[in-house]
Amino acid sequence: MNEPMTVGEWIRTRRIGAGLTQEELGYRLGINQNQVSKLEKGRRRTLPTLDEARMYADALGTTPDDLARAMGFLPSQEDDTTSDTLVFTSMMSNVERLQLPPRLESIMKDTIEYVREQARAERGELKPGRRGPKSP
Repeated sequence: MNEPMTVGEWIRTRRIGAGLTQEELGYRLGINQNQVSKLEKGRRRTLPTLDEARMYADALGTTPDDLARAMGFLPSQEDDTTSDTLVFTSMMSNVERLQLPPRLESIMKDTIEYVREQARAERGELKPGRRGPKSP
């Protein structure tokens, strides 16, 4: 799997690939060239919302999944190991990348592990385990 990109790197790569200037992309997004430049340089401290990811993808002729793959949130399309192990491992590492407060990170990881166990149980790979995430 390729090294994850930042949102800004993805926008810049896709913009250049589409043959757009920063000004042209800004027009499509309803922002000015200076704001596009700031996006590409990573002067944003938060992840894009789903609506923003859709807006970027639409303006660049791609999909929000493409952005999620580029950032390492989904396995790449050419990766033939699309097992839930890879997906859940990726989810766990992304929780760590978010740098959440320790208690919230623990709850998120417990929830991901619980969902993984339930998916395996539904496929008959194991008997259902806990009834839900660990309580505080």
